[in-house]
Amino acid sequence: MGTTKRAKDPPKRLGSLPDASTHLGVSTKTIRRWIDEGKLTGYRVGERFIRVDMDEVERLSEQMPKPRRSA
Repeated sequence: MGTTKRAKDPPKRLGSLPDASTHLGVSTKTIRRWIDEGKLTGYRVGERFIRVDMDEVERLSEQMPKPRRSA
């Protein structure tokens, strides 16, 4: 993956890709693509797992346009 890191001191609030996708209302494929594009930082935990900084996910969600609600 593009910006997946093995961090010595990873962020304190790591979440799974499904956690991030639920929070942002997108698919896990989109989360993986955003990691590849550098929009989110992925942290490799062990050999198989990738986690994201949930604080970074929160900041990203604040930048995303809010869906319009019809009356």
